[in-house]
Amino acid sequence: EHPWCMDGARKVVWGDLARFDHKRSKDKEGLYNFILEIIDHLVGLGFRGFRCDAAYQLPSALWRRIINDTKARHGEIVFTAETLGCSHKQTLETASAGFDHIFNSSKWWDFKSQWLLEQYDETRMVAPSISFPESHDTLRLAEELKGNLDAICQRYLFSAYFSASVMMPMGFEFAFRMRPDVVKTRPSDFKMTGNDLTAYIKEVNVLKAGLPILNEEAPAKILPSETNNRCIMLKTSDTDDSRLLLILNLDMDNPIELEEDSPKELIDTDREITDITPGGILTPIDPTKPLSLTLPPAGSLLLYAS
Repeated sequence: EHPWCMDGARKVVWGDLARFDHKRSKDKEGLYNFILEIIDHLVGLGFRGFRCDAAYQLPSALWRRIINDTKARHGEIVFTAETLGCSHKQTLETASAGFDHIFNSSKWWDFKSQWLLEQYDETRMVAPSISFPESHDTLRLAEELKGNLDAICQRYLFSAYFSASVMMPMGFEFAFRMRPDVVKTRPSDFKMTGNDLTAYIKEVNVLKAGLPILNEEAPAKILPSETNNRCIMLKTSDTDDSRLLLILNLDMDNPIELEEDSPKELIDTDREITDITPGGILTPIDPTKPLSLTLPPAGSLLLYAS
């Protein structure tokens, strides 16, 4: 029997794979030890982490045993659960099995609806999550956004901001447009495009590494905005009460004029507020005065209250 999943209304069958019967196997211990032997072999080759595809299709008790036994034998091996496309209940059950990370659905968010924040709030205390601007299951972002480099950078910043961890496939940093394939992609497909986003991505990564709030599943909420062409999100740290406000211009072609409350009112703090937007400060900001500035097409503003 081949494993399968639902992609919206479309049933996807993995014809190159066969399912193990973990519940009714006549030799459960033999099957389990076979799995451990594969893990031991891969760890022996130098692998320190595993992305467990469609992890919700295996019993949580089995994952808990695999993860505990592997870490007891080899130390801190990372286990990440891919749970996209399953039910919310399945995600929670899988995440509770001892996984170090799960993947979230921020890639498909419209920057307005509450469903992403509701999911995030329910899972963030169970396991930290990983955001991504693209994956092997999606179009390349450069293809989706028709090569708009500013918009690609904005989406990477949002992914790094939204959750504790961020992932990008190889080639994202050069705005590759050919979708990777888990079977057919070859080294020869790595062809330079003339685009290079490495400096921006490095700046975002250094920023993320240096701010504890960007490395935790901090509570997040959307702040009201008068128009649909912007997203205003506020995160507040559970550990030190630092706050991070992100404002995005969702219009990829036109600048927008920001006329908002003062940063102190938006962030709801009397602490010092710093503009830490990657790429440099857009304009001097007085945190006590109403926020009034121009965000360029696909622009971003990131304000930090330590």
